[in-house]
Amino acid sequence: MTTMIPTGQYIGKYTNISKGLSSLICLNVDSTEEARYEIYATIFSGIGLLYTVSFSISNDDVKDNKWVKVTEIDEYEGTEKVLKRKDRDQRTYNEADLLVTYQYGLRINWRLPDGTEGQTEGLTCNQSQESTWHTDTLSWDDFHSHVNTNFFNRRYVFRGQPAHYRLRTSFHRTNRANIGRYFRENVPLLQRYISAIHPDFASIDSDEKFLSLLTLLQHHGYPTPILDWTLSPYIAAYFAFFYAASQDDDTVRILAFDRKGYSADFQQFNHISDMTLHVSFFDTPALHNPRCIPQQSISCISTIDDIEKYIEIQESTYNKRYLSAFSISRQDTQKALNDLHLMGINHATLFPGLDGICSYMKQAHFGG
Repeated sequence: MTTMIPTGQYIGKYTNISKGLSSLICLNVDSTEEARYEIYATIFSGIGLLYTVSFSISNDDVKDNKWVKVTEIDEYEGTEKVLKRKDRDQRTYNEADLLVTYQYGLRINWRLPDGTEGQTEGLTCNQSQESTWHTDTLSWDDFHSHVNTNFFNRRYVFRGQPAHYRLRTSFHRTNRANIGRYFRENVPLLQRYISAIHPDFASIDSDEKFLSLLTLLQHHGYPTPILDWTLSPYIAAYFAFFYAASQDDDTVRILAFDRKGYSADFQQFNHISDMTLHVSFFDTPALHNPRCIPQQSISCISTIDDIEKYIEIQESTYNKRYLSAFSISRQDTQKALNDLHLMGINHATLFPGLDGICSYMKQAHFGG
């Protein structure tokens, strides 16, 4: 058996050996110092129970193909908020006996303190950047007409991409998966630096303030488990076309998501926890973030790496369409940017401050 386990998120089926039931498991795998892996496992029993096990295991443990006893790593504070929810019986164990192997997929066998035994199928981690979502190809003029006819309301949110990469948060694009570790190790140090600039973030004990911090960081390039959307299809189009020159694709992509319909069918969370697999939308808090309002920003929390696969499963289950995608030729870039400028959409308006003005004037004066 190989000792090299690709880091990332693994979602698939497992079997409860004790009861013969099959259900869902999610494994978030990060590599740590001293040739170890840190794994956060969320196990959905299929009968209303949710088990969580956090553990660290070494390369040698995997290589030797032996059962080992692991103990739970420290949980991050956000877990407690989920544990207090009354709509699901959730249990956390501080130890488990595990057999971890990797060959053409990740396999885990486990025994929990209550006697429960389980085993996964061979789980794979999809790190591909290429989207397989069905995309309708339109001209810029046709897209303009389609938007005005079908999406001219606040039911939908939009996202523009200069290429056809799949929907992943900037946190997951680093190929990290364990959000618990992100909370424990990264956020406190980051907050220390940010609070020196913005004293309002000296404490982030409320969900609203914490989301304000993350969305601010997201808009300044720091990886977060948040994906940016907008209420405006034209602002989404601007981001797609403006950055198209840096990509090799022949088309840009604009996505429309039925936020209203989706939120009615699936519970939306306003905090980030990897105990619950979810994709949740919320109005972007604007604290110390002057970009939120002009960009009509809507944020999406995702504890799921492959968002498109998750949405595909939900669409199939509910026989509904939540996500639509449109491709527009890059040859329409200048026409689109000219039209958007006449609408008042450019870098100077979307990015208040010197950086936005200089970027806008650079494009106006030098064409790039």
